[in-house]
Amino acid sequence: MNAVEDRLLFCNDAFVVINKVAGEICSSDEGEIDEQFYVPEIFRSEIEKKLSRKPDVIECVNRIDRPVSGIVLLALTEESDRILKGIFNNKEKVDKRYWTIVEGISEKTDIPVTLKDYLYFNPSKKKTFICGKEHRKSKYAELFYQVMGNGERYSYLEVQLVTGRTHQIRAQLANQKMHIKGDVKYGARRADTLPGIRLHAARLEFTYPGEGRYAFFAPIPETDALWNDALHFISAETSALLQNGKCHK
Repeated sequence: MNAVEDRLLFCNDAFVVINKVAGEICSSDEGEIDEQFYVPEIFRSEIEKKLSRKPDVIECVNRIDRPVSGIVLLALTEESDRILKGIFNNKEKVDKRYWTIVEGISEKTDIPVTLKDYLYFNPSKKKTFICGKEHRKSKYAELFYQVMGNGERYSYLEVQLVTGRTHQIRAQLANQKMHIKGDVKYGARRADTLPGIRLHAARLEFTYPGEGRYAFFAPIPETDALWNDALHFISAETSALLQNGKCHK
């Protein structure tokens, strides 16, 4: 599943959707760019093959952290980049769902739980902190999470982002003592046995002007017994979509 051609989930003249693996980067904010890890460069050749031409631009619209896997949307024209970033700035128009495995046993929730915080990202420490109250450098952050089930030592969550702040899910869940497996930066006990951390951007829905609603699903790039156990708690329909990486419009 990690071959580039298999991870390009959708392509048209305006944008592509890819399935990022842990370790790849979406932004030059990560520091000096090594092209072998930079998403636009990794997928450039495959995109050009699909389009039979060179795109005007290859720009990440949504950015997920380096140790996180899952859906990344890439604009291929200046116009689509402007349109898509405008869509993503309107939180009511985009549905972003993540799957995560957190340390410890959390009570199963029948309805989503809302987390609302003010976050501050410290550039020197490259880490996001929860603020006790709003201040000039903080940003409002909101998400919903639902505990779908439990294993022997872990809980399996679906997270729906309302806002899209740097390290938002990692910081907000850690503040609830729900540390993502492998995320030692935010309090996990140890690094994971798989690359990255157990956080995966599984689903993305948005409406593109003149074309209607798109829904994309990304399979987990590398699974093991723990991920497979978590997938048992996903509905049959969603689980199949995640496994197959299908999309529909």
